Amino acid sequence: MEKLLLHLRQIKSEGERLLTVGERFKPWRSLLHLTAGVASVLILLISKNGVIAALGSALSLALLFEAIRLRNERANRWFTLRFRMLVREEEEGKVAGHVYFLIGALATAIIFRREIAATAILFLAVGDVAGVAAGSILGELRLWRGKTVEGVIACFVSCLIIGLVPTSFWGVDFKRVVIGAAVAALAELAPIPPDDNLTIPLLSGAAMTLI
Repeated sequence: MEKLLLHLRQIKSEGERLLTVGERFKPWRSLLHLTAGVASVLILLISKNGVIAALGSALSLALLFEAIRLRNERANRWFTLRFRMLVREEEEGKVAGHVYFLIGALATAIIFRREIAATAILFLAVGDVAGVAAGSILGELRLWRGKTVEGVIACFVSCLIIGLVPTSFWGVDFKRVVIGAAVAALAELAPIPPDDNLTIPLLSGAAMTLI
């Protein structure tokens, strides 16, 4: 009987862990992040004005929708139920992460020179997704606000790996990439308001510019 109860507790614990993983790591949301980030970089390398126009238009639409969603309970309920695969529970009553993603990418494209901006946006697109995935699925060493040691390491390593692209093709010094990757990982970890989708590209871009 005791073994049965212990087994049931283990099943319950595993079920709760999987629910937590499912709420924190959303594959479709991550895929959207990756796609938007890579597309922004490709457009940026062709035309800086082009990416500013594209991101600015997307941000305008996103802000309009968020204003409607957050002011109208029915619209908010419809959105969160229809796009449950993209929205986290804590975003139901506040501005969603994709808005900060667009603001961060747009501001980065405007402020920094093309190669640095593209690198910083890649850090956001790849590093943040890797950090969330590793922290949610593999994370055992908890820090704060749902962050884990495994997530921070995954963010840093993935930024270093994707940083080989600007190093190899755009002439960005690898020392800048290492510093930028470290800052991106710290920004993903640190509780800097309002959102790490905003702080990761801006802080890592600033660090790479100042080095």
